[in-house]
Amino acid sequence: MPLLLVFSLRRRPMNINQLIETALWSSLALGSSSEDTHFDTLGFTVDDLTLEAHVRLELECEEFCRRALAAGIPIHDFEDWQHDFWLTRNRHGGGFWQAEYETPIGLKLTEIAHSFGEVHLYLNDQNEIEVIP
Repeated sequence: MPLLLVFSLRRRPMNINQLIETALWSSLALGSSSEDTHFDTLGFTVDDLTLEAHVRLELECEEFCRRALAAGIPIHDFEDWQHDFWLTRNRHGGGFWQAEYETPIGLKLTEIAHSFGEVHLYLNDQNEIEVIP
């Protein structure tokens, strides 16, 4: 049985729409004819990600939550944190180090987010959005 099918049959998916929406407005549409335009401006939505991209981002969000909990930082509603996770991991100049987070917590969440490395959205030949690298 393919890994993605097993993944989808054995667990309840995490809602990562806020993370994807943040990615769409903060990412330039690399691979499109309008490379100076963000994905959301071109009309792309959460539904335009490939299944592989969606699963990857969902697993990374879950791992982020696990690492935060292991560091003693409770996550009551990850949807509120998705925006900052995307911006922080990709070093967009906003995120967990901003004033609304207490300094030690914000610094630890920033460290955890940076450990995932930067990723980018890419428009493939089928006009679907992939996550690279």
